[in-house]
Parts: sequence; C-alpha cells; structure tokens
Amino acid sequence: MSKAISLKMDDSLFEASENDIKRLGVSRNKFINDAVAEYIKKLKKERIRKQFEYEIPLIRESTIQMNNLINSLEDGNQLL
Repeated sequence: MSKAISLKMDDSLFEASENDIKRLGVSRNKFINDAVAEYIKKLKKERIRKQFEYEIPLIRESTIQMNNLINSLEDGNQLL
C-alpha cells in the first residue's frame, strides 16, 4: 500500500533533485522514495553503531572479569 504526501522543498534542493532525476531517468516518486530509504538505512546504521559503542565497554569489562576468575581458578585460588 502506498500513501500520498505533500512535500515542500527548498528551491535549491528541488533544482538539484530535478537535475539528478533527469540525469538518472527515473520518476520523481522513485527518486524521493529511494532517497528516503537510503536516509532510513543511514539512521539505522547510526543507531546500531551507537549501541555498539555503549555495549563494547561492558563486554570488555565482563571479559576481563572472566579472565581474572579463570586465572584465579587456575592458580588454585577459588573465588567461588
């Protein structure tokens, strides 16, 4: 299903997009849909990157703790 929308665009952005639409030989509708889809992909990648930036230090700390526990057990100093 498709939704119809009304869009206001700055004159310079409109002209630039019209030039690319003509150069690519696609419809305005396809051009705008593709542009929005690419922007959504970019935002999703950014959200994932930020999530990794948050989680990697947590994983690193957990790994250090596990290594310390394993080393302690190997040395015969049980922490449990």
